[in-house]
Amino acid sequence: MRFELVPIQESDTSAVGLKYRINVNMDLSVSNMSDDTVVLKTNVKISQGLGPENLIANRKDKTCIIPLPSWVENRVQEQPFMDTQFLYILIPDKEDSNLLVSYDVIGTGLFFYIQQLNYPDVFVYPFDYEYIYPIGIPINKIEVTAPDSMKIFYSHKKGTNMNEEITLSFINKKYFQEENLKIKDIKINIFTPDSLVNDTSLIQRKKELQTYINTLSPYTTKKEEIDILLLNWRDEKNRNAFGRVFGNLCICDYKFAANSLFHEVLHIIFPSKVEAFTKGEYFIKESIIEWLTLYLSQRLDKIDMTLKLGDQNLYDTHINDITTWKLIYNIGPMILQKIAKNEQVGEERLAKVIIDFLQEREGRITDYVDFISYLEKYVPFEIAQELDSIVKGLL
Repeated sequence: MRFELVPIQESDTSAVGLKYRINVNMDLSVSNMSDDTVVLKTNVKISQGLGPENLIANRKDKTCIIPLPSWVENRVQEQPFMDTQFLYILIPDKEDSNLLVSYDVIGTGLFFYIQQLNYPDVFVYPFDYEYIYPIGIPINKIEVTAPDSMKIFYSHKKGTNMNEEITLSFINKKYFQEENLKIKDIKINIFTPDSLVNDTSLIQRKKELQTYINTLSPYTTKKEEIDILLLNWRDEKNRNAFGRVFGNLCICDYKFAANSLFHEVLHIIFPSKVEAFTKGEYFIKESIIEWLTLYLSQRLDKIDMTLKLGDQNLYDTHINDITTWKLIYNIGPMILQKIAKNEQVGEERLAKVIIDFLQEREGRITDYVDFISYLEKYVPFEIAQELDSIVKGLL
C-alpha cells in the first residue's frame, strides 16, 4: 500500500480552501471469492468531500490491465462523526485476481479538524481516529511519499484487534527546526516551531528531559529513535494542554513540562497494548507510566498522598478526559506509591516489576488482571491484593 500526500490544485473547486489530499494505492491480492464483489471499508468521520473518491480498480493480468467496475457508497450514521464508506469492486468471474486499486481521500487529519492553529503545516492521520485506508485486510508493506517541503513520519503495526495500525504524520519543514540528541542507545529528534527555538523556558525543559532520559540506561538496552514534535496543542478556554504518541512520534504542546514530555517518551520505550473497555485499562495504560515517570525523574515527592478516591474508581474508568484526569494521573500514582512505601516492596523494586512487566508483554495484548497476577509473583500476595482492592474502590 502506498500513501502519497498530494497538493490540491486551486482549480479543483471540489476542495476549495483545502491544501492536500492523500492518494491511496494498493496492490491487492484476492482469492477464494464467494461472490463477485470485493468490498473494502473505511470510516472517514465526515464524509462530505473528505472521504474516498475517484476510485479506480484494475485487474493486472500477465499481458494487460483490465478495468473493473467500482464505486463508493457512503453511509451516514445517526451519531455524528461515525460515517463509514464502502468501496465496491466487481469481479464478474470470481477468479483469483491481482488488483491495482487507487482512490483519493482528504480525511480530517486530526489537527486540521481539531486544531486549526496548526493547519496547514501539520497533518496527522491516526488509525484510532479514522481509517482512511481499508479496515481488516492484512497489509504486508507500506510506502509513504510527500512533497519535498513536508517531512514524513509513519508507523505500521498489528493492532490488538488484528486490524492494521497505520499512522501517518506530515509537517512543513519550513516552520520547524530539528535538533538531535543521542543518549546511550536512544536517539531523540526534536522538532520545534521556528518562533520558539530561542524560548529560554523551552530550552531549559529540553535539558531537563535529557537528564531524565539518561536515567533509563540501567533499565533498557533497546535501541530506539524517537521523534518529538512540539507545537500549539491546547484548549486555552478550559486550560488544557495535550500530548499523544503516534507510533515513534510523540506530539506535545510546547508548554509541556519536562516530566510530561518524559511520560510520552516512556510510552514509546515501554509500549503496552490494552483492549479498550477492559477493566482497569487506564490504570495500565496511564497510571503505571505516570508513577514510573515520577520515579525515574526523582519526583515521587510530588505525589499528594492525601487524595481520596471519591465515587470514581480506576477499575471501571474507560475514558481519559478532563473528568477523569485527576483519577488517572494523580490518584493512580498515589495508589502505587502507597504500595511502594511498604517496607516489603520499596520504590526501586516496584519500578523494576512495572518495567519487567511492560517489557515482557511488549507486542502482546495485556490487561489489568495480567498485571495483578504478575505483581503477585514479585511482591507479597497480600500487598498486591491491597493494591487491587484500592484500584477497585473497595478500600
